[in-house]
Amino acid sequence: MILKILDNKVISIIILLIFHFLFRFLLLSINAFPFNSDEAIVGLMAKHILDGENFIYFYGQSYMGSLDAYLVALGFLLFGEKVWVIRLIQVILFGLVIIFSYLFVDISFQNKKIAFFSSLFLVFPAVNVVLYTTVSLGGYGEALLFGVISFYVAALIAKSCENHKKVNLAYFGLLGFLLGSGLYVNPIGLTLMIPANLYVVWKIIKSNQSKKKIFEYFLFFLIFFLLGSALFWYSLFLTNGPSVIREIGGSAVAIESESYFQRIISHSISLLIFGPTVILGLRPPWDVSLIGKLFIPFVILFWILALYLLIKKKNYKSKGAPKFVALIGVIILVAGGFIFTSFGIDPSGRYFLPIVFPLSVFFGYAFIQLNNKVIYALGIITLVFQIYGTWIFGIEEPYITTQFYSPAQVDHSSIDELLQFLEREEEYYGFSNYWISYPLAFVSDEKIISIPKLPYHHDLRFTVRDNRISKYNTIIENGSSYFYITSNNPELDDLLVSAFQENHIDYLQKRIDDYHVFYNLSQKITPEELGITNEFK
Repeated sequence: MILKILDNKVISIIILLIFHFLFRFLLLSINAFPFNSDEAIVGLMAKHILDGENFIYFYGQSYMGSLDAYLVALGFLLFGEKVWVIRLIQVILFGLVIIFSYLFVDISFQNKKIAFFSSLFLVFPAVNVVLYTTVSLGGYGEALLFGVISFYVAALIAKSCENHKKVNLAYFGLLGFLLGSGLYVNPIGLTLMIPANLYVVWKIIKSNQSKKKIFEYFLFFLIFFLLGSALFWYSLFLTNGPSVIREIGGSAVAIESESYFQRIISHSISLLIFGPTVILGLRPPWDVSLIGKLFIPFVILFWILALYLLIKKKNYKSKGAPKFVALIGVIILVAGGFIFTSFGIDPSGRYFLPIVFPLSVFFGYAFIQLNNKVIYALGIITLVFQIYGTWIFGIEEPYITTQFYSPAQVDHSSIDELLQFLEREEEYYGFSNYWISYPLAFVSDEKIISIPKLPYHHDLRFTVRDNRISKYNTIIENGSSYFYITSNNPELDDLLVSAFQENHIDYLQKRIDDYHVFYNLSQKITPEELGITNEFK
């Protein structure tokens, strides 16, 4: 009875979306996702957009277009400037990913049951995917959506070619526009879009299209690619210059001192050790501890057995093999990007996000096509495991966080108390670290501005890139006094106390959970004037 219901496309999609929104809203209702500074940047940009400002890229960056901030601005306009609105936009974007994934599988495999179960895998994915499709870091949700839509359009083109029908030129225009937009919004989406486009090239070549027709396809594709990527080219040639290309390659996180060959080796080892565990949901992206150890053997067995049985059935020799190659291509490109660029220094999980799409298709295909009771049981256990893994971390500190580096895991549950304290003491301007400054600015509606000129690393390492909103530097100059806020950093606290004493500064202190506030300073003084700038690296 249930399987017959799944043959109805509309009902299946509605069921999937109900599960998706209920699950995400349940997690949001228990405050499973800590508010962080990267997300605050998106929210602050959205606020500034509503104030009439415009941006090409996110603050302090020359890559990752500001589309996400504009979508959040629309959400703020409709529902108010709240943190939950930022998350709502991400949940909606991933809901669209689920829809287009379903449509892609349905067209490609002509099987609505495969489409349903592959999409169900997306509804209840590994905790890594839940995290980065609920909390905004700018453009990841859009990149994933553009990539999945590209596969859907590729399936439409493939279907026309297989049925010897005329291919709609609009499909090529849409593919080009998506590729161009992906290059601008978040290049990680290219790991999905490039295989989808190569799949189309293969289908067109095999369909024996005339050279004239192929030229028309290419021309349409190129025109709309240039339209979609217009802001990228504008930035490259007229504003930001070569930094656009450098940052796409990971220059912003390029802190490794080894030779390039040594970095490749290091990234490869990191990929092999940390990649599979976070991709399969065996560990959370912010920790190396394993989730539900009793489940893990069954989850691993599911993927190994499914792969073995699919190979044994010689599915790779079927007519549909090229689409499997395209899906595997996503995994290869993600792995290649991780190994050969500076992004490989971060094995936390966000850069593995595109892999969830081919993984979901393989899951649904194996679950239905193999028609094996052991696979059914193991598949259900895998889904339950992923739900369990997400829920268990949603109710335990540090909760479902984007921060795998413990000094950056600032508990903001008392941020309203901090806000009230600063307002009561009439402290509106000051200095803090990156993980406090921007959440405080957002929650206070920018009544309280602090510049992130203080390090959060215990060894006092510091980067000027943390100071991302330049106009805050001008605003703070007009302040009559400054406060200093640190978080879980006794080394910095000692340094500040010594600097205050050396400069004959009287002050008061207040601790509010993770926040250590130095306030009511007897003199308005900056970190540079305190003479501690040289401690920053």
